[in-house]
Amino acid sequence: MLESPAYRMLSKTGLRVLALLEVELARRGGEGNGRLVLTYKDCVGSGIDRHAIHPALLEVQALGFVECTEKGHSAESAERRRPSRYRLTYARFVEPPFTDEWRGIKTSAHAAKIAAEARKGARAREAAKRASNKKRLSGGFATISVGETPTESGLVSVGKTPTTAMVGKPPLLSKSGVRGGERSAPHSAVASSSPLVADQDQSAREGELTQVELNALATLRGLSR
Repeated sequence: MLESPAYRMLSKTGLRVLALLEVELARRGGEGNGRLVLTYKDCVGSGIDRHAIHPALLEVQALGFVECTEKGHSAESAERRRPSRYRLTYARFVEPPFTDEWRGIKTSAHAAKIAAEARKGARAREAAKRASNKKRLSGGFATISVGETPTESGLVSVGKTPTTAMVGKPPLLSKSGVRGGERSAPHSAVASSSPLVADQDQSAREGELTQVELNALATLRGLSR
């Protein structure tokens, strides 16, 4: 068997799987071939990557070294979980008797093709299983990526509102009445610019004149008209 084309085409992971099944059979005292259990914990503990376990199991089965006698069932709860059962086809002096399916592979090229197809099929099934689990966890809805809004991404600048744009800062006056290099106008000059204030000032001045001066002023106003 060690010189057969099928055995020579086994990957390192496939060889480890065979060794683990042989150890399991030895623990049972050579009994129960066909009821052998190979757990993920045992495989990972022996240095096999968890993603390489299933391809290796399909490889050793396709090359005729192992037969799966009972298909297991994976479940989240331990009560419903059931492991797969295996049989070594080349094991001697045990029941059931050896069958040596690996002898049917005559060339290394044929063995290499069988092993490659088995590993490829295992990877495809693993990918489909992950996609199914992802869809189940998402509730059957497609997952889309949510991008940032224009404001969050900083692509749109927020300008001033009409109120904030129209309202400016009030002018600041210093004690000296000077702001920005210009002297502010005196209060009296601002007040005199109003017509109402000008008439009030003129009436006040006329109240201070004598009667003679008032008559003269009235005469001048009549002439000017």
